[in-house]
Amino acid sequence: MPSHCENLAAALRDPLSPLGAAVQAMRDMGMPLQVAVHDQTTGQVYVADDNGHLEVAHGAIREMVTGEPWRDPGTINPVAPTAVRWSPKRLAAHNAEVSSMLLYIIGIYEPLLAADPETKDAIADFIPLLGTPSNRRKLVDLSDNYERWDVIAGNFIKLMDEMNKTSATPH
Repeated sequence: MPSHCENLAAALRDPLSPLGAAVQAMRDMGMPLQVAVHDQTTGQVYVADDNGHLEVAHGAIREMVTGEPWRDPGTINPVAPTAVRWSPKRLAAHNAEVSSMLLYIIGIYEPLLAADPETKDAIADFIPLLGTPSNRRKLVDLSDNYERWDVIAGNFIKLMDEMNKTSATPH
């Protein structure tokens, strides 16, 4: 997390700072309050909890702050059904939709990664791996599409982080 966000979180916790005092005064009046922070250098949107700790904002909050429409990942099953897997046209359309959603999710959690021109190619290489029998089984066993997207996006981000570490390390 950028250091200026840590400074903001500290200001939210500090009752002597103007921001911290204003937030505390509203809480003292019984107002349920969460503070949203838009880092305009990265596009990232955070929310602060009662202790001033920042976390990535939900897509609906991000939409309110940035005006960018929220896409609900729960509406898209990243696991292609059998009929789709057997139709090259339908599979291509499904993979395009899954690729688009993955890039969207990455944009929420890792905006700099999403903006990297190589990320789209990496996603295109990554998506077919979801259709292997082993991966498909693991994803289907999860309770819903939200969990599936958490696993997929988390694994993709970890993979890209590891690849970037490897490429930065001399061999």
